[in-house]
Amino acid sequence: MAVGAIGLARFADVFGRRRVLLVGLAVNTVGLAASALSSGFETLLATRFVTGIAIGTISVVIVVLGQEVAPPHRRSVALGLVMVGYPLGTMLAGFAGAGLVSLAGGAWQGMFWIGAVLGALSFVVTAAFLRESEDFLARKGAKDQSDLPAAEPQVQVRLLSRKLRTRTELLVFGYSMLTAAYYFVGMWTPQLIKRCQW
Repeated sequence: MAVGAIGLARFADVFGRRRVLLVGLAVNTVGLAASALSSGFETLLATRFVTGIAIGTISVVIVVLGQEVAPPHRRSVALGLVMVGYPLGTMLAGFAGAGLVSLAGGAWQGMFWIGAVLGALSFVVTAAFLRESEDFLARKGAKDQSDLPAAEPQVQVRLLSRKLRTRTELLVFGYSMLTAAYYFVGMWTPQLIKRCQW
């Protein structure tokens, strides 16, 4: 997930939020189906790695989209709703996991097939109803205009420059610790819920 979040999500600034989100959803769906079809540990590990890259990319892009699509006075609420989605899904998966596996005849592959179906449904709904972010289109238009020869020179902001280096490093460290704690809790939640069921 870190590979997708850090390495690939930034392409949303180049190719568009909608396009990168659709690619992420498609790769996630294919990765889940491939996980269900895995014949051994190595194959499962590889397919889960690919799925993790897709989820990491999606998780960053939807935060940006949530802010850009919502009206300015509702952006905090929109961001809160987006951020609560992952832990809520983890909790629901913990509650429903054992029942879904039993519906699949006790096969662990059933969870991946259900995820693949939900991923495909998400892809179709996103492709049908989500438009590109107007903020992205406006920025892209402004950048295209700035490429004209008559444009005024712009000052480039470098996050690791002397002026911003400390702030950037602190933000990266803080976000990394928050994300690590968040995923640690998220990974253990299904196990804790499963053990606490009566």
